[in-house]
Amino acid sequence: MLIPQGQGNTRTLNLSTFHLWTGIACVAITAFATTFFYQRAETLQVRLQAAQAQAVAVETPQATESRNVSADSGSVVSEDQAQYEATLEVLLSELDEVLQLEDQVRGELKIEPREKAPTGFVRQALSSENGRGGPPTSSNGLEVVQERSTRPHSLIEGVARPSVDMIFAELTHRRSSVKDLLLQILDLQKVQQAEAQEKAAAAMAPSRWPTKHSRAKITSRYGNRRDPFTRRLRHHDGIDFSAPYGTSVLATAHGKVVKAGWNRYLGNMVEIQHQNGLTTLYGHMSKLTVSKGQNVSGGQTIGKVGSTGRSTGAHIHYEIRKNGRHINPSKYVKK
Repeated sequence: MLIPQGQGNTRTLNLSTFHLWTGIACVAITAFATTFFYQRAETLQVRLQAAQAQAVAVETPQATESRNVSADSGSVVSEDQAQYEATLEVLLSELDEVLQLEDQVRGELKIEPREKAPTGFVRQALSSENGRGGPPTSSNGLEVVQERSTRPHSLIEGVARPSVDMIFAELTHRRSSVKDLLLQILDLQKVQQAEAQEKAAAAMAPSRWPTKHSRAKITSRYGNRRDPFTRRLRHHDGIDFSAPYGTSVLATAHGKVVKAGWNRYLGNMVEIQHQNGLTTLYGHMSKLTVSKGQNVSGGQTIGKVGSTGRSTGAHIHYEIRKNGRHINPSKYVKK
């Protein structure tokens, strides 16, 4: 029976036994389901927390080990980098010493220095636009790439961190430059030896006047002339130097006396053998001060001015022969 709170008619609701038991069953099922699912949720929550805790326990040592390995690896890399930097510094220092030594040698020998400015070579070496490579195509290798006139002073000068390839190129460049310097030194030595030989030959050549007297002078030159006795045209084989009687006659170069004695035309005469096939002859002397086989030096007195033999007055008849043939003494004689 249902009784309303305010005004209204009272109603009566009749329930059968079936409806009653059905309602009780629904309440029981709902309560069971609620209890089951709640306990199931609690169990899953506990298992999830346990699994998370186990995962953390497992992952923590691995993470620690990973961090340790990473730290160790980083330490090794850092040590290798430091060693590389130190080796690079030593290598570059050695290269600089080679460069300075070469410049010093060039300065001492007065050989032209290498060009100081690379003039775009480093920029070209660092550029990858036109990069090419491969083995050398000639026996000289990389040295034939550049001419000496365009070779820069240094390939890596001004480069903060040169690559291994650039350092290798610098080594090849320095080797080439030192090789070039050696060739220049050898050429310079040849030139110096030739100059020394030329000077030695000049020193040994009969280049002096055969007398030092202030009044000495040339009275007859080499070549055709009128004979002072016959007045006919004849060839004069030497030069006549007039000087006061008794003035010292001097050897005009180092040599060996091969003749010393009397000649019916030249009077008292001396012949001296010099180097390079040269001989000198001195005639009309009043007195001889050397003998055959004697070695004499340039400027040494070999006799005295006279007028012996076929002569018109005090003078020295002076001849030079090369390999037995008369030549003009004027080519050698210097006062």
